[in-house]
Amino acid sequence: MSVCVEKDYVSSNYSPKLWGMVSLADSSISNAPLRLDLIIALDISASMRVGDKFANVKKAISTLLDRMDRHQSDSRQIHHTISLVAFNDSVEFAYPFLACTPDNKRLIFSRLDSVRPYGVTNLVGALKSIVKMIEQRNQRDLTAIILFSDGDYGLDMPSDQKVKCVREIPIPKNCVCHVFGMGIETNPLVMCSIANHFSGVFYFVEKMEMMSELADGCLTDVLNVRIRDLKLTLGCHDGCRLIKINTVYKVKEERPSKTYSVAMGLISLKEKQVVVFQLSLRQLNAAFTAHSLLCVEADYLLPDGRREITTKKISVIRVPTPHVCAPVPDLQYHLQRIVTSNAILEALQKTTDLDKILDTAIKSLSDQKMIQDLLMCKVSSPSRLHIMYSFLSSYLTEKALDLKRMMTANRMSYTIYVDV
Repeated sequence: MSVCVEKDYVSSNYSPKLWGMVSLADSSISNAPLRLDLIIALDISASMRVGDKFANVKKAISTLLDRMDRHQSDSRQIHHTISLVAFNDSVEFAYPFLACTPDNKRLIFSRLDSVRPYGVTNLVGALKSIVKMIEQRNQRDLTAIILFSDGDYGLDMPSDQKVKCVREIPIPKNCVCHVFGMGIETNPLVMCSIANHFSGVFYFVEKMEMMSELADGCLTDVLNVRIRDLKLTLGCHDGCRLIKINTVYKVKEERPSKTYSVAMGLISLKEKQVVVFQLSLRQLNAAFTAHSLLCVEADYLLPDGRREITTKKISVIRVPTPHVCAPVPDLQYHLQRIVTSNAILEALQKTTDLDKILDTAIKSLSDQKMIQDLLMCKVSSPSRLHIMYSFLSSYLTEKALDLKRMMTANRMSYTIYVDV
């Protein structure tokens, strides 16, 4: 874990505001994998009969089960489980927590071969049933739901009401949900809200033949999870207040303007997660050698079940006159990332002036990649909305987006800043 602010020297004669960030990466000594309960949630509504969607989903499921089998064989002492839940307007059938064996893989595919999609889709109802199933299981290290669907037509209500229903679903501990939305008929707002609620990944898939490759990459990330139950706590010292926090994770206020906790959950091997914050400093009557600003504590579980706590502190030098400090490149990048994601989010929430909002952000940026991505968001096409959601979630979670594959590999957030 590392912590930094944009300046090392700050004037004591006024009340400055400082941007800073916490960067976290998997630092566990053990490379031992976790036991995974993989739940495949499959939409079998009538619309899944259109084109080659259902055939490609079955291929993707075969890829997932083969990957689970290989990983279990390589790990030897790990015994994963696989579950299949098929739903339309209700759960049609479920095979919960089967041992990952050749016989059970054949059982699942025998049942899939007999499926004839029909009915409408009720994503919220299916997720509630799956969560109940998870909570009834006593011992678990890590649970991943991988959901395949081409729509959310079963609930006759506005999209914002559907999002509200999603956010009311309880989240099991150490559980993540990744969502594959197939085709431009999908509702990206609802799909993203599901992935975001479960700290997961939203994949927009327009080319169905890419499904297996994307699913394999998705499961690889899940199998690489090493850090669980991660909680980050930011606590301000005297003369300092927290005024903004930028994160895709849920923030809890412990002490107003002083202490906040961020439930970050899971981190995979080689993954980095960043929390950007802004501080307000009190004006001081005299210069200080060191003004302690913030204490950051990361509390998490290692692969072997041991709990570890890491603490970092940060301070600045308060001087009588303003001091020019060199910019911190990594922090500057993340601040521009916030500008980019804010612009896309604002444009998505508007029905007019979308291009004007994006142009304003482009003029304020120096990062050429971000500029090009915002220009792509201006291109008129049937999938423009999906592309904008893809880039938005990409910048919120620092994931690379391969637009040629028409996918997103990112979480989604609807509140960019938590004003404190």
